Amino acid sequence: SKMMGEANSQLIAVNLRISETNKRIVDFNSKNIAKNKELLDGTLNPGNATPKTNAHRIASNVARIAEIGHRAAKNAERIKANVKTMKENSESIKKNAELIEARREVIETNQKHAFENSEKV
Repeated sequence: SKMMGEANSQLIAVNLRISETNKRIVDFNSKNIAKNKELLDGTLNPGNATPKTNAHRIASNVARIAEIGHRAAKNAERIKANVKTMKENSESIKKNAELIEARREVIETNQKHAFENSEKV
């Protein structure tokens, strides 16, 4: 049905976002593993640092901290909105379950009455 097609399209989009996020994580980890390897094998020697390279690293770290702070603030907003949506969905699911249970009871009662009527025939 059209609704199922739309739901599948949304699930595909979610999976794509997860895949993209996983790629960023893999890339980040690969970069850090390479740096750690350089530290361990002596290729990257912290003793070779200069005031200029330190200043560059400090500036880079300050920029990264600002970006991470901005991203964290945006994530906090999204999480807050998602929690609200999850609570609303949870309440909707609970009400739907109650409605299904009520319908099930009516169906069972109808089946009982239909059976009783068939016994009279």
